[in-house]
Parts: sequence; C-alpha cells; structure tokens
Amino acid sequence: MQQIKPYVDSRLTHRCVYCDGEPDTGDHVPPRAFLDKPYPANLPKVPSCQACNEGASLDEEYVSCLLEVAACGSVRPEDLQRPGVARKLQANDGLRQRLAQALTSQGGRVAFVAEVERLSRVVEKVGRGLWAFETGEPTALLIADVWFAAIPSLSKSDVANFMTVGSSDVFPEVGSRRMFRHTIVEDKFLAPAWQEVQALRFSYAIEMSDGSCSVKMILRDYLVGRVSLG
Repeated sequence: MQQIKPYVDSRLTHRCVYCDGEPDTGDHVPPRAFLDKPYPANLPKVPSCQACNEGASLDEEYVSCLLEVAACGSVRPEDLQRPGVARKLQANDGLRQRLAQALTSQGGRVAFVAEVERLSRVVEKVGRGLWAFETGEPTALLIADVWFAAIPSLSKSDVANFMTVGSSDVFPEVGSRRMFRHTIVEDKFLAPAWQEVQALRFSYAIEMSDGSCSVKMILRDYLVGRVSLG
C-alpha cells in the first residue's frame, strides 16, 4: 500500500493510541494474523503500550481462523487457502474443534456462529488503530459503535452502499496522512480510494464528515466492518 510520512503534532504520536498510556511498542493495524507472508513492506503501525498490543492476540488469532474457515466452508487444514491458518489449526486441535462447532448451514450455504464479543473487540481495535494512523488523533476518549456482517449475507445493494466512501467536509489534522491523501476541489476534501493493505486479505477506508467519523474495512474478502467514532 502507499505509505505517507505524517507531520502531525508530536503530542499526538507519543501516547498509546488505544489507552493514552505510555507507548513502549508499535502495533500493526491490521494485525499480521490477517495477512499472508511475505507481508507488505509498508504495514500501518501505531504507537501502543505492551498491554494493548498483546491483549488482543488470542482474539485476533481466533477471528483470522474463523474467517478462513467460514470463507472456505471447512475446518480441515487441507481445504484452507491461507497456509498460516492451516498450520495453526493443524497444531491446535482445540481451536479447530471450536470453529467446527461454529459452522452452520443456512439455505444450503455455509455460515458461522461467531463469538460476537471477540469479533467485535477485534474490529473495534483495528478501527481505532487505523483512525489514529490516518488522522494522527488518539482514540482513547472516543466512543466506538461497531458493526460487521458477512458479505454473503448482504444484498448487492448493501455491498455497493458499503463500498461507497462519502466525501469529507471536515479539515483533517494538519500534517496527518489523511490530509496528504486528500485533493482539494471546490474547497471540499474528497475521500480517497480504498487503501489495499494486501489483496483479498485486508482493505480499509476512512469517512470523515461533520458528525460522522468512521473506519470501514474488508477482512479476508468475506467480512465487512465499520467502526464509527465520536
């Protein structure tokens, strides 16, 4: 993906973007659990404390495996397309059995019953991280509203609406990546195209307007999510 060096106020970059604590590490957003090797050279990374960085690791592993199993319709490692997930399930029979119990069938179509709280936590954390990455603004004090859905469960019009990124009428933080990605046209800032971190694995877009700020994401080309912050 295209990488841009930001020039935001250093006071916005010297705190953990999730809890506003002291940052002692960097957190990849999205987590590398959602990507395949070789990883893209310019992965988004935000300042984070160790607790926030590592606290969601098990949830991230669960969600990455869940999406692969749901997309492929099987928990058998040999049926999966992502080698990393196949190896994890080969080595972790407990997780594989747990995901097998989550698979279901609706109208002849494979679906899954997710552990909603875990999935919601992961989507929210990724959304907060990407918001901070693009805007230079920490998210610890922002309230998040999280929504997600499996693409096969949506209508074509629902998918089209989700993929549409609205134009912005809010001036981004000076020096932020968000500012550099915009083009001024008739005194309005136009939302950039979707940012593809890795093809078929993860993409995201930022929507920023008066009274509405959100991060949209597509995971594994199977799940769409939106984190609205305010």
